[in-house]
Amino acid sequence: MWRGNLLATVSGRGLLARVGPHAYAQALAAAGARPMSMRGRTMHGYVLVDPPALAGEALQRWIELALAFVATLPEKPPGRG
Repeated sequence: MWRGNLLATVSGRGLLARVGPHAYAQALAAAGARPMSMRGRTMHGYVLVDPPALAGEALQRWIELALAFVATLPEKPPGRG
């Protein structure tokens, strides 16, 4: 979370990164990245990155890409989820 907005999260399936609509196609073109789906619905602007694709400096690049988008969002007041 950053300023009350989801930035990224990690699970056994990999890294969920919130890249936003403008970087979405570019992010999906990266090795190991795929659309994030929840309950059969694609979450546009979010990508799921396979764990092997996070080696080396790749994790840092994904976090930076997500931060670039989330930094454009308004801050949410404390207590909102």
